[in-house]
Amino acid sequence: MSRLLILLLLGVTACVPVRRANAPDGSDDDDDDDDAATDSDGDELLDVFEDTIGTDPFDPDTDDDGFEDGAEHLSFFRPDDPSDWPYTGGYPRQPIPVTVASGTHQVGDVAPNFTLTDQHGQELQLHRFYGNVVMIRVDAGWCPPCIESADLAEEEYLSRKDQGFVILDLLMDGDTASSTPDPEGWAVDRGMTSPVFGDGGAVVSDPWFPGQAVPSFSILDRSLTIQSLDVAGSGAELWDLVDDLLAEPIPTVPWPLP
Repeated sequence: MSRLLILLLLGVTACVPVRRANAPDGSDDDDDDDDAATDSDGDELLDVFEDTIGTDPFDPDTDDDGFEDGAEHLSFFRPDDPSDWPYTGGYPRQPIPVTVASGTHQVGDVAPNFTLTDQHGQELQLHRFYGNVVMIRVDAGWCPPCIESADLAEEEYLSRKDQGFVILDLLMDGDTASSTPDPEGWAVDRGMTSPVFGDGGAVVSDPWFPGQAVPSFSILDRSLTIQSLDVAGSGAELWDLVDDLLAEPIPTVPWPLP
């Protein structure tokens, strides 16, 4: 008589173990799938992806700058750099390299970097506009031609912004040559949503208008190489150059996306 039959005759319930089907290597496929789809900190980046880009999968804001890792990385800002966060002004952003080699203020050179504060009180760097075609304007609040051209600049900016175009306005004076520039007031009065920087004393502006006449316009391509320097008028030829440069591809920068 079998052992199972004896147990049944004795009123003892027999328990037959049920085994789960495992992957050939003994691992659990369901568990692996769950791990691969886990976003522990809820920042819209999966843990396995955060491991690849070096952010903390258990901290939604790795660099503690007030912006979650997903919001930064997915819009091409560095979630591990506390000095780099999404622009208040919503200016165009492309994937950027860790560093950009600087040249001189000469046509054919990569423009030297500079850091200035815009009309929203945010500190911005020229080199973080890498991948965009950039126009650098030098203006003064007391200059009627500056006012006239600035009034027209917003339309040109907005019509090209989505292609990766930005105007950086360096305002070196206020209403008089001896007054402090007011980037916020200048932007409001001109209806400008592109970056406006106060540059009292023309510390940054000076090499951008060697002819010492304003308004002055310089054009940088997507690699921030100077293509035109210190043009004394934003005529059709200047905008044709902008459009030609916008037609060029955005430089390839390693920037993994989920």
